Amino acid sequence: QHILLYSEPSSPLQQSETAVDKLLLMAEYELPVVHSPGPQMGAVAPITMAGGLVMSLSEILSSVVVHQLKRPGAPFVFGAGIHHMDMKSVQICYASPEFQLTKAAIAELGRWYGMPTWGYAGCSDAKVLDEQAALEAMLSVVMAKFSGANLIHDVGYMESGLTGSYEMIVLTDELVALADHLTQGIEVSDGTTLVDELDRVGPGGHFLETDTTLKRYRDFWYPSLLDRRIRPQWLETGAKTLGQRLNERVLEIIQEHRPEPLAPERKQRVQEILAQAAD
Repeated sequence: QHILLYSEPSSPLQQSETAVDKLLLMAEYELPVVHSPGPQMGAVAPITMAGGLVMSLSEILSSVVVHQLKRPGAPFVFGAGIHHMDMKSVQICYASPEFQLTKAAIAELGRWYGMPTWGYAGCSDAKVLDEQAALEAMLSVVMAKFSGANLIHDVGYMESGLTGSYEMIVLTDELVALADHLTQGIEVSDGTTLVDELDRVGPGGHFLETDTTLKRYRDFWYPSLLDRRIRPQWLETGAKTLGQRLNERVLEIIQEHRPEPLAPERKQRVQEILAQAAD
């Protein structure tokens, strides 16, 4: 399946006729739907994180009831984006610590209910891809990875969801690879503690040419866009910033990537579903 619908209740504690129609349609055709509350604590949700979670949970569960009454077992993805309103700027926050905590709590609640979960990563309140954007993207990716949500969205969102950035999408791809490696942890076994090798090398030796080093040096994570070279090497190749490298990668993808088309039978099925929905 390549179709998933996103819709929202109308916080606080309302479902619009359009939203309910979407729930019923997706249930009828057994297509997955994310019906995710997106309230702002202090505006259309209680000011506390716990209060925002309670309200959002009630909106999610009421949506599940409507959806499952139409067709029991139809796919439903559990999720919510519980932001808060920054009272200085009067804007919702995509990168606040409160948002990271509530999205982790939603993932935990979804697991408790035994449902697939919806989360967020690779988004920022910054207006351009700057240091703030990179910091907030990393925080969101790591939190999404540790919280364990199944479906991650809003990658590339900037300016509190008002704009998007290709470069932010590419940066997030790099950060996801980093976070994947981070969460693998440390393997402790006879094959990794290497006590015998340590005895052989002894004090003052080196491990550059040991068999294990030659076999396992690729186990480390190597970035494709983050730069680890010394300054002279960096200067020799143009002294490009991360933002410049990201832009070059974006242009390369746009110019060279050729997406695989849908198989004819899948394309036909999509057209049939769209035609039925139009009727």
